[in-house]
Parts: sequence; structure tokens; C-alpha cells
Amino acid sequence: KLFGTIAGIFTELIIACLAAHFWLVLPDGLGRGLAFNAMIVASVNTVLFNINPLMRFDGYYVACDLLEIPNLRAKAMMFCSYHLQRIFLGYRNRMQEAMFDEEANGRTFVVYAIFAYAYMIFIIYGVTQVFARILAPMGLSDFGLYLGYFVEGSFVLLPFIKVFMDATSSSNHI
Repeated sequence: KLFGTIAGIFTELIIACLAAHFWLVLPDGLGRGLAFNAMIVASVNTVLFNINPLMRFDGYYVACDLLEIPNLRAKAMMFCSYHLQRIFLGYRNRMQEAMFDEEANGRTFVVYAIFAYAYMIFIIYGVTQVFARILAPMGLSDFGLYLGYFVEGSFVLLPFIKVFMDATSSSNHI
């Protein structure tokens, strides 16, 4: 299973290498431009997204296989939600407590959840900046920034809302 997941990453890097070769040998024109675009898209996509274990693409599944933890993201978020409920709300979610009673991967879950959350905030911030620059020629740069900050603020609040919702959900009371 691990090699199948890695094959996707490897294939994308091969495509980037082939495109780089064509870009170097083709004369100026449409073919060279297409080769350059394919090289950039395949390499940047692989490095920033596909191989990144913080997003649910190939790199995530490689990390799950290496750590032998299926559904790493969901388990990490649930583990952190459980502990945040206990710390901030003084609430013991019995259903989650039974799941994580003897969990040996607690540190892995916390580290993964923090990095995944921080990475998503970084991505949302970057998109906010790009959106503001796209709207700048129309005089709407501030609108783009405020819209982006609203989305980022919503994303920052989402885990806290989730913790509260998990704690107050009637299906969690045993």
C-alpha cells in the first residue's frame, strides 16, 4: 500500500523532469511554454501539496502508513478536542474518553494537529494576500483583505466551536 501511494508522487516528479527536459531542448514557442508550465505545476504541486502530510493528499497517506495510524487527521483532531474539552470546559466526554483511554499516539496526535492547523492558517493567509492583489486594480484591495481576514478568523474559531459542540452534543453523554 505504501509503495502505491509513493508511486503517485514519483510519477508526478517524473513528469516534472520530462517537462524540464523538453523546456531545455525546445525552441521558443508554444511547446516550450507548455513544457515550462507543466514542469512548474508538476513540481510545485508535488512539493507544496501532494507530498505534504498536512493535507489529505499522497503525503498524508504515506505518513498514515509509516506511522501505522489510519485516519490520522480525524483522530488527531478528535484527540485534541477531547483534551481541550477537559482543560477549558472541565467536561469529560465519556465516548471520547473510552477511545483515548490508553492511546499511545497522544503526542503524535497533538503535534500533527498543531502543524496541520498552523499550515491551513498559513495557506488561508496566502490566499487572502493573493485575493487582495487581484482585486487591487479595481480599487477593492481592502475588501479582499477584510474578506480574507474574516475567513481566517472563522477558521481560527472553528476548532473552539467544534470543542464546544462536541461537549454539548447529547450523543456524547453516556
